[in-house]
Parts: sequence; structure tokens; C-alpha cells
Amino acid sequence: MVDGRSSLIIELESTSPELKNCVADSVRALLAEPHFLDALPGYLLPDNASQARIGQLMAKLRRLEGLR
Repeated sequence: MVDGRSSLIIELESTSPELKNCVADSVRALLAEPHFLDALPGYLLPDNASQARIGQLMAKLRRLEGLR
């Protein structure tokens, strides 16, 4: 959902503070979980191009973590 949705951050920035806080808290909890970070590459296709997007995906997750 996060990787394939370029408009997600823009959509969430215009939502209620409650929803932003909920998403930010949920993403923060995921990013604090070492098992999630270890498994993250497995959520993408195994080809080189898909795996190269890990940095972009992490950047998007960090932005979601900072929503307020």
C-alpha cells in the first residue's frame, strides 16, 4: 500500500489530526521493530530494480512516521 501509492503522503497530510497521529504511531512502531526492517525486502519483488527501491520506501515510511 505504501510503496505503490505515490499520493499517500499528500492524502494523509490533508486528513484529520487523529488519523495522522494513528498512522504516524503505527509506522513508528513498525520501524522500531527489527523483524519488520529485516523482512522489508521480502515485501518487494526479488528483482534488482524492485530491491533498489528499499531506500525510497524507507524514506516514505520515515515521512509517514513524522506526520502530525
